[in-house]
Amino acid sequence: MSEQQKQTLEGSTKTTKNANNSRYMHSIFQECDQLKKEYDNCFNAFFQKFISPEYRHSSGLNNPCEQVHFVYRDCVEKNLKLHKPFDIDIDEVRKQVLTDLQNEKENARHMSVIASDFSVQSQEPLNQKVQTLVSGLQVLDQLKNQFVDVRVPIRLLDILDEGNNPQLFTKEALEDTRKRNKELNGKTEIYKKFQYNLIRELKLEMSADVDEYLRVRKLINGGGGGGNVSQTDDGGSSRNTAKENE
Repeated sequence: MSEQQKQTLEGSTKTTKNANNSRYMHSIFQECDQLKKEYDNCFNAFFQKFISPEYRHSSGLNNPCEQVHFVYRDCVEKNLKLHKPFDIDIDEVRKQVLTDLQNEKENARHMSVIASDFSVQSQEPLNQKVQTLVSGLQVLDQLKNQFVDVRVPIRLLDILDEGNNPQLFTKEALEDTRKRNKELNGKTEIYKKFQYNLIRELKLEMSADVDEYLRVRKLINGGGGGGNVSQTDDGGSSRNTAKENE
């Protein structure tokens, strides 16, 4: 491995901390690092707005970071071709994979034709096609190691099989995230209201015990999670035992 390749691999695993103390992974190529930062910042800002209840979702896919991502991806692909840090010629690999897939597809078609009109004379050609198919699958199996880090969601393959735009998968993923976030926020609010109401009702029956519980919880949480619960879920003051008895 050349010195340039070693430096590239070392750079691909380098991480730093941003001003907000969050970890940031640099681009695999230093020339593309600023573009990666711009895309990350753009997407993070967009995603926070996207999952917000106030965000107005349009019927079409509206990704304001699409052009920034295209520029960053173009930078990475150009440097991959130029420096070849992983000793892989991307164009050659793509060409080989596509060629092998086309050959497998054609062999499978020939086998279906032979099998549909099978005769004694067809046995030998069919055996040859089967052997060719197996050999081709073995070649593809060897090529898979060059794509071991690639993760393709099954849903994305379904969308492609249906002849739809793969961007629909991104839209569905973001919509699903927004929906789950909304559901989680709703559950959180319900549990908070339940906590207020439960402590309020318990305080009416066991005022001293509830006060002791809140005091202990405040000590355990370092003063951040305790305190008297004096408000109900609708913002009104809870009734104390003396007023209730009156």
